[in-house]
Amino acid sequence: MGEMLWRGGGAGGVTPMQGVLLFVVLKFLFTSWLETRQLRELKKRTAPKELKHLVTKKEFSATREYGLDKWHFGFLAATVDVAENIAFLAWGGLAYFWSLSGDLGAYVPAYKWFDGEVRQAVVFTVIYGVATTIMDQPFVLYDTFVIEQKHGFNRKTFKIYLADLVKSLGLMVVLAPPFVTSIVVILRNTGPHVALYLWVFLLAFNLFIMTVYPTVIAPMFNKYEPLAEGALKTKIEALARGLDFPLQKLFVVDASTRSSHSNAYMYGFFKNKRIVIYDTLISQCTEEEIVAILAHELGHWKRRHTPILFASSMTVLLLQLTCYTYVSSWGGLFESFGFSGSKPAFIGMVLFSIVIGPVDVVIGFLSNVLSRVFEYQADRFAVDQGYAKQLKSGLIKLHKENKSDYNIDHLYSAFHFSHPSLIERIKHIDRLGAEAASLAKED
Repeated sequence: MGEMLWRGGGAGGVTPMQGVLLFVVLKFLFTSWLETRQLRELKKRTAPKELKHLVTKKEFSATREYGLDKWHFGFLAATVDVAENIAFLAWGGLAYFWSLSGDLGAYVPAYKWFDGEVRQAVVFTVIYGVATTIMDQPFVLYDTFVIEQKHGFNRKTFKIYLADLVKSLGLMVVLAPPFVTSIVVILRNTGPHVALYLWVFLLAFNLFIMTVYPTVIAPMFNKYEPLAEGALKTKIEALARGLDFPLQKLFVVDASTRSSHSNAYMYGFFKNKRIVIYDTLISQCTEEEIVAILAHELGHWKRRHTPILFASSMTVLLLQLTCYTYVSSWGGLFESFGFSGSKPAFIGMVLFSIVIGPVDVVIGFLSNVLSRVFEYQADRFAVDQGYAKQLKSGLIKLHKENKSDYNIDHLYSAFHFSHPSLIERIKHIDRLGAEAASLAKED
């Protein structure tokens, strides 16, 4: 089969699969080049001059060691992942899994809307998802119980890890059948309007997940409890009230049962907003710093960043799906990936998601650019509320507690990071503070 897959075809004798593999290799070479640039930064033995007065030698040394360990492990994991993907595609892995799914699907009861290709597609999605998840576990285990443990972050026991894995696989088995069934039914029955129907379904599914994840799925893994009465709760509620933020619930999540990394976020539609604070954040920052960090988060809400990002992602998705019918009918597409004879609609969608890989890279980069702009805007909002000093000290403290890298290559950051670096954010906050002071003097 491998020899068949490498026969010439398509424009210039290059098959679609060969084009995909060429892109995978080129992308890996490009990201590896970026990684080597970042490695040079991580090896530096001193913090940037702008941060030297903020970090002790001991803190910098611990962060540097953590960054180097994460880099070497991450590079190895990425290399193995690329090698596995190339081997899987080149030797007909998709066609093999599809054929195996057909054999296994014969043992699954059939009913209306769940027979033939639909049943095979569901089995394919489940066994492929389970197989890839299991293959990833050696890396997950090493990252969690060796690297994170070594650097004082891991709080997860093997029992918790195993329970999380079982729950994750269970969710996959539960959610995959209705999702895949809907996709195949739409692909087979909507004709020239397939892109629009797919888009509407995926829009509804995304909204469904955004609704059930924080209220149903997340509590399966962590415990969410109302923030206790006290000064912190009073200050947060006062902040929300002053900004007309419709805060309905204020939770603390027991993140410390799994990791000492910290965060905070908000969720909810319309007038039903909720804020979640990691218990690790409460232990690491002062009340004023936590309120400043939440002021940043509320800045995202006030500037409508979340709906803007969601709308833009849905718009891009519609444009991508519009291209689906053209890509799926690409001559030699199915054959180059090892499929002979029939051309399953679901596999056409799978191959489409693989072929548009270069587009996804561009979209990911542009998404990071937009996200960084929004982060600066949210910082400005927090500063405008009078939290410049507290936000700055909070960011510095979180950077130290999470052992985030101090030395970062600008090209690596531009390609990978959705948030500006600590130096960039501190400079921005200081500049905003200076502007506010100047205006105050003029008044």
